[in-house]
Amino acid sequence: VITQSAQIGTGIITRAKIEDAAINNAKIDDLAVNTIKVTDGSISRAESSYGSDAVHINQYNTDITVISKSITVMTNKKVFVQVSYEFYNDDIPSDKITVKLFRGSTLLVSYYCECITEGVMYSFSYSDTPKTSGGTYDESTYTYYLKVNNQTATDFYVRKRSMLLMTTKR
Repeated sequence: VITQSAQIGTGIITRAKIEDAAINNAKIDDLAVNTIKVTDGSISRAESSYGSDAVHINQYNTDITVISKSITVMTNKKVFVQVSYEFYNDDIPSDKITVKLFRGSTLLVSYYCECITEGVMYSFSYSDTPKTSGGTYDESTYTYYLKVNNQTATDFYVRKRSMLLMTTKR
């Protein structure tokens, strides 16, 4: 029985009840936890952006950014991207509109829009794994952009735009 402090260099403890502990590093094969308290942002990270105002899409064959958001990502971790938006105008072209998702200047995915209906919310999800360099716990910040390309002569608007980015930290 140890009734005061003890320092154990190497040892096997078959059973223990620990009332209060500060552990800097641990390798645990099987862990059962009744209650867990995790510091905000220590397991996952989420960033979001919303724009209710209308972005005017009035340039022919030009990628126009309608919403963007940045997130800090650990080396080789996935980023889940969820975007939504609404097209708005009295005379929306029913074709020749492309919605694109970029990470920085890298095109990740492009959707050709057909049969557009005003007042309908459109959305899509994308899972990205940025190729980062560095050690296991190094972090890099990436900015994601939702862009719309109008290949018609008709102006229209994109409103109610949202972007959610999520990643894990460890």
